[in-house]
Amino acid sequence: MRVFKKPSVYLVSSIFLIMIGLNLVFPSSAEAAIAFRSKTFTSFGTSSTSKTVTEPAGAAQNDILFLWMVLDGSPTVTTPTGWTLLHSIQGVKPSKTALFWIRRGASAPSYVVNFTSSGYGEFSVTAWSGAETSGSPIHKNTTNGTRFVAPPEPDPPAVTTTVANTMIVIFGMGWSGWSSIAGAPTGYTIRESGVNGNNNDIAVASKALAAAGTEDPGKFTGGVLNPGNQNDVAEVTIALMEPGAVSAAPVRHRVIQN
Repeated sequence: MRVFKKPSVYLVSSIFLIMIGLNLVFPSSAEAAIAFRSKTFTSFGTSSTSKTVTEPAGAAQNDILFLWMVLDGSPTVTTPTGWTLLHSIQGVKPSKTALFWIRRGASAPSYVVNFTSSGYGEFSVTAWSGAETSGSPIHKNTTNGTRFVAPPEPDPPAVTTTVANTMIVIFGMGWSGWSSIAGAPTGYTIRESGVNGNNNDIAVASKALAAAGTEDPGKFTGGVLNPGNQNDVAEVTIALMEPGAVSAAPVRHRVIQN
């Protein structure tokens, strides 16, 4: 006759810990990673006080939208309805650069941007899926502020993240324009460099960051027009976080004995 022994409490505890470990490595459900969806670019070359930009293709509910823009001169920019202003950067040349964000609802937000008169302007809207769906999705947000330098190469600032799986989104503006279409810093993917080839002033790039830590993006590439001349530069670095992201903390397991 075969005798079956009752499993010991240690065996039960070991199996329990293994199951917990497997769940951590292979979770039963997972949020989709943050991803770039699409973008639109708009520019004008005549005096204007308002511009309606186009929504990125396929933009959906809970997407995070960034509006990155530059205007000639020192205009006052009115925050588009429903959007949040992150940065308004007045240059010396002068130029006015601004960055706004919004979480898209079930329908498209307002894309009307009003400002006092400007003789030239560029607008980029990028859409990002898979980010935090309540509260602010922005884990880190930093800018170099006003800079008037030669060569006028956008060099977004470093950020230090404390959560994993962020999307680093960098925004650059060089008022001299690029001598060719802007390229991304090493390890980044260009998301916006305009549609007109030479002379575009704004650019956007991104990089998925798996682990928490310090990230220093480096400069946008492609060269600038008149690199020996001082000109306005504006840069912003954003770290988008996934739903439910929390600061790193030690994982504790509780063993239940009976």
